[in-house]
Amino acid sequence: MRVILSLSFSLFLLNITKPYLLCLPLFLPFTPSPSLLSLHQERCLLDTVLQADTQTALLATDVWCFTARYGTAELCLHHVLLVAQLVKAYTTECYQAVHLGLLLKRMVFLMTPNHQMELVERFPPSEVGNLPVWRHVLLRALSRDARHRVETDVIGLSQNALTDWQNGGYKLGEVDQVNTVLLSLLAVVRVQSSPEEHCVSAVRIITQLWSRMSPDQVQTHPVLQCTLQLLLSISAMLVKNTEPQVICQALLCVDTVVSQTCADQLLLAALEFLSSLGKIFVPADSQNQILPKLSRLFGLLLADGSWLLHQHALEAFSHFAEITNHEEVISHSLCVEDTKAKVVNYLSKSVNAREDVASRLQRLKMETEVIEQHNERLENNKGNASDKPAAEASEPCPKRARQESSAEEEYSRHIQTAESALKALQALTESNASAPPPQWLEPRLQELQTLITHISTDRHTT
Repeated sequence: MRVILSLSFSLFLLNITKPYLLCLPLFLPFTPSPSLLSLHQERCLLDTVLQADTQTALLATDVWCFTARYGTAELCLHHVLLVAQLVKAYTTECYQAVHLGLLLKRMVFLMTPNHQMELVERFPPSEVGNLPVWRHVLLRALSRDARHRVETDVIGLSQNALTDWQNGGYKLGEVDQVNTVLLSLLAVVRVQSSPEEHCVSAVRIITQLWSRMSPDQVQTHPVLQCTLQLLLSISAMLVKNTEPQVICQALLCVDTVVSQTCADQLLLAALEFLSSLGKIFVPADSQNQILPKLSRLFGLLLADGSWLLHQHALEAFSHFAEITNHEEVISHSLCVEDTKAKVVNYLSKSVNAREDVASRLQRLKMETEVIEQHNERLENNKGNASDKPAAEASEPCPKRARQESSAEEEYSRHIQTAESALKALQALTESNASAPPPQWLEPRLQELQTLITHISTDRHTT
């Protein structure tokens, strides 16, 4: 059987394009009973997976999974540990890490339960350095014991990271560490069969984070936009367990970034979150705060000029419309006739008018220009990354000149910090309405009010 499969793959390779021929030596040495691959074969597989050509890398991934499927369980474990170590070694996002992550995701399905537990022991999710490994693993591929261990460790690590950030004064420089654990937390909440206590813990974590999200700061700092993107994706999975005031805060942040220019992946996460709101019924006392924002956001995203975002917006809106109980949101989102016509055509599966030759040629020219610009940007980034270590090794690092900020930027930064702190205090008092605030709170608030009055008075007198 293995010989037949090997010959079939070899004949397939002989009939396709030249890049695929790089994989040909991988199949030819197969024997009916392989136990271990030679070092040369492993190196050949690895080199092919790490290629920039995605199709060739995918074919090499198929080959590697073929060896794991029809080889011994020990061979599969050996390869999974090897790939996991390589995934852990890549600290930045690049195509090599993506290819290795895909290979790891597929090979975990082929492991025995005992070997999956060994993978957990070798790369414990309770350590931050191992989170890149578990970010690529589908937890539903794990056995019950292994999945429970991973979920418990990731949630515990997420809570610890949030506590450390809180104790450190919510410093902006530590947000990257929070984002790292949120990536793995997203993988946990996507498992629909997670225990109830894990869902409760995850909701508690995102509730604390949403209370710290200031729309003005999100608009200013890209690292917070990454946090917002992760929070939106996680909240979409946990929307049924999320409080209305948290949803309102999320919509407020989304409204701010959608109104400005932001990354496409952030808009896609926003659409995922908006679509998930169709699963819940908003309480009457919160409808005036949530439903108008929801209608406005759908209207803006449905009118987006990018065809990719527009398609995702149509899918998200149609999914929301199918399951929601708040039908008034649907009508209020389609106030513009052009948007309404596009939604109706999408729902009725109407075929657009056939594109004439001149329009098609013009569109292809524009798309080609965009692709060439993207490839050129990738090449420049690759060149800068390769030149940077050599430059750092040959020349001393010059002292960076002090960046003078304008007075307006200073005012803006301090007022955003004060506004964020006051909003967090307001959310804290509202969430603990049943318990009285500490006695010192009222005098301190009066002192702050006096200070604000002095600042305003001094400003007017000068």
